[in-house]
Formats: sequence, structure tokens, C-alpha cells
Amino acid sequence: MNEGLLTQEEIDALLRAQASGKKETGISNLGPDEIDALREIGNIVMGSASNVLSMLISRHVEASVEDVKEALVKDIYDLEKGNVLLLKATFTEGLSGEFGLILSQNGALFIADFMMGGDGSNLPAELNELYQSAVNEALSQMLGSMTTSLSTLLGGKYVILPPSSEIVSFENKPPIISSLGEDDSVVYISYKLRIGEEIEEKMIQVFPIEMAKAMVSKLLSATGESSAKSASEPQPVRESVKSQDTASIPSEREPLKPQTQPVEAKPVQFAPLQVQGSPSVPPKNIDLILDIPLKVTVELGKTEMYIRDILNLGPGSIIELDKLAGEPVEVLVNGRPIARGEVVVIDENFGVRITDIISPRERLEKLT
Repeated sequence: MNEGLLTQEEIDALLRAQASGKKETGISNLGPDEIDALREIGNIVMGSASNVLSMLISRHVEASVEDVKEALVKDIYDLEKGNVLLLKATFTEGLSGEFGLILSQNGALFIADFMMGGDGSNLPAELNELYQSAVNEALSQMLGSMTTSLSTLLGGKYVILPPSSEIVSFENKPPIISSLGEDDSVVYISYKLRIGEEIEEKMIQVFPIEMAKAMVSKLLSATGESSAKSASEPQPVRESVKSQDTASIPSEREPLKPQTQPVEAKPVQFAPLQVQGSPSVPPKNIDLILDIPLKVTVELGKTEMYIRDILNLGPGSIIELDKLAGEPVEVLVNGRPIARGEVVVIDENFGVRITDIISPRERLEKLT
């Protein structure tokens, strides 16, 4: 009865062989040349973005492409363990569609802490609202730099909507790109992000296949137009050089004759080295700006409040500040602290008696 029919074991073996064959052949939507083009785009674009990040956090930042691969969305989940910051952004001009940017929680904490003036030594265990807001600002600035680099590299104008971000765990397999499922193909570019001398993190950018192909096509088109333009430009004509009479040019130089007269040799004497002090730096001429008015503010203290608490404020509400009674207040000029003092009353007005102030040179440097 079962002659010519496959048993269940044989069917399972065929299915396993078919799955194994798919795994070995891999995905082939992009060729090697397209992968190389994406690597070039990634290095240029992220290099520009790292310069922006360096200015934001006041530390040297280097970013370089580690790998460019085509994979399934579910394969991306194995690239990072634990919680990550997943940022999604959408092109509205130049390119179309959504892409994802993945940063480890540890890397996000460092960037956020540096953005707020910290040194990375006292990080919270997880990204809170304040830290997430800071790192979002940094990544948004980096994306702005990326669009500028794309315009220069690929030509045209590129616009990205304000990105959204969330803290996710890849163990839960969240959608990296909203329109794609975990069995859809994507291209990811992994970057090595080096901050300062000791911190090294990974950043991953994930694109749909169509967006990756569009970037490669634009790069090849821009490169082809540039080559065609340079080929069509007229080349300068070199003037012919008239040959001289070869009879007037000796074919060989005459050998030098040795000196027959004695030569007196004396040791070289150098003038003594005069060690001078460092040149004095002329003071800055600030006479032209002495009459410019500046805004002076006295800060009694500050605090953080939730939006719901702010909405509940009314007459009679008391806001507790971070300074103790009698503690010196800060004097700020154009938002920059220059001194501390104590609050006094002058007639019917409040005033500040300066108790601690930085040097005039430091004050000038903070104002310029």
C-alpha cells in the first residue's frame, strides 16, 4: 500500500536538507559591488556624524564600518544582548522609507552622561527619561549631519522626520523597521564607535533592501556624472619646447681637479644661545565691547518636576529648590556662572553681595 510513498522520516529529512541548503546559499539581493558601495557610504556618512558627536560631548570620537551584510530581521536580534536603544527615522525626501539605528544601552548611557557634562564615572543602571532625552538629542544631531553628507555624496536633498526611540530587549523580538517582519530581508551596517581613549561601543544601522539599493544607485549615478564631466572638460595644451643646439651642450662634465694649495681648517664657533622668556601675550582689546549690555541673573536654586506636578501648581504652592537656606547663590552672565554671593536687601530691593568670583581673565573667556 505504501510503495512509492515517502515515510514521515524521509519527509523530515528532505525538509531539513532544504532548510540547510537555504542557510548555506544565504540571501543574494545585493552583489559584492553593492556591498562595497554601502561600506563607502557608511564610512563617509558616519565619519561626518562622529565629528558632530565629538563636538557635542567634548571628546574625540571615531567611527568606522566593521561589517556590511544582508540578513533577515530575526538575525539582527543575535547581534546585541540585553537592552538596547532602538531609534527609528523616516526619509521624506531624497529616499523613502524607514530605517533603524541601534545603540547598546551602555553606549547610550555614556553619550547621555557626556552630553550633560558628566565624566561617565557615575552612570545609572538603566536609561531614565533624562538620559534618554539627552542621547536622543545627540543622535538627532548626528542624523542631521548624515543627511548633509548624503546630499554631498549622492546629490540632491535629503530630509528625515524627527526620529522616535525606545528602550527594547531583542529577546522580545521587537520590530526594527515597522513595515517588515522578522523573516524579511534587510541590510545592516555595523560601526565601531570609539569615544575617547577607553570607551568602545557598537552602533548598527538597518535599512530595507529597497533603500539600500536606492543609495547604491544614486552613488553610482553621481560617480558616473562626475567622471563624464571631467572627461568632457578640455585639457590644457602644452607648449612645445624648442630643442637647443646640442653642439653647445657638453656631453660630459670635466672632472674636478684636486686642490694643490693647503687649506687652513678652523673649528666652527657659534654665538652663545640666549634663553629668552616666553613672549608676552598682548591683552585682548575689549574697549570696543565694554558698552554692550549683558543679562545678569541670580539663581536661587533649581529642581526637576513632573509635568503633572507643574500642571497642579497654583497660588500658595511651594516649590522646594536644591539649595539650603543661607547657601550662596550663583551669579550668571548670559547664562554662564561667574560668581557666588549672598542675598541682601538694599532699601526695598533684593541684591547680592559677591563672596566668591573667578578671575577677570576667566570671566572674559567665559563671555567670549
